[in-house]
Amino acid sequence: MRHCCRPSRKTLNIKSFLQGSSTTPMAFVSQSVRNGAETRRGDVPFIGLLLPFVGPIDSRIRPLIGETRPFILNRTVFGFTLVELIITLVIAGILLALAAPNFSGFVKNNRLSSQANGFMADVALARSEAVKRGANITICRSGNGTDCFIGTTWKDGWIVVDEANNVLRVHEKLTGKNTTIASPAVADSIVYDGSGLMTPTPAAVETISICDDRDQGRLIEIAITGRAQISKTPPSC
Repeated sequence: MRHCCRPSRKTLNIKSFLQGSSTTPMAFVSQSVRNGAETRRGDVPFIGLLLPFVGPIDSRIRPLIGETRPFILNRTVFGFTLVELIITLVIAGILLALAAPNFSGFVKNNRLSSQANGFMADVALARSEAVKRGANITICRSGNGTDCFIGTTWKDGWIVVDEANNVLRVHEKLTGKNTTIASPAVADSIVYDGSGLMTPTPAAVETISICDDRDQGRLIEIAITGRAQISKTPPSC
């Protein structure tokens, strides 16, 4: 009597099932679960033990999983959560706020250097042309790009002209609200003669300062010989 009541150990063996078992797959699974059979090595009482597998689904397994397409387990999902996105934006905003003042100062310093170098290049052109032609060449402030002494200071722009008032080079108005401060002898113009010297000869070194709204700037010094250079000493803006 005890022997007849023992639970059946009838389970689904994958190998025999794929080789063509006459018993339906669902019958194997139902019988195994209903009888509470213990699982032996190689036997599969639950449908979950048939997985994972990758590739086309065998027609004999399809009734077990009800799936007609291949599937892959443990797929990696790419993307961001809303919290991650908000944290990233906050960090980017903090870094931008810290970098903005430094970047603004960098732009202003670069503008000052560019304008001072531009003036130096035009002074060098006027001097070299005077020596080459053996005649006077003038660099003067000009607000319209054609006539000398138009405008209030050098910040309005300047031009390089020969004795016949032919314009050799034009420099536009200074940008960035930058201003200029010049010593009296070079307040309006600088004239070089055929020997490359300033005329009339100044009594001392003449200066032109280019300043910005931070009261910082570049100091250009013009020696008695006519040679110009940017001083390492900051100007008094």
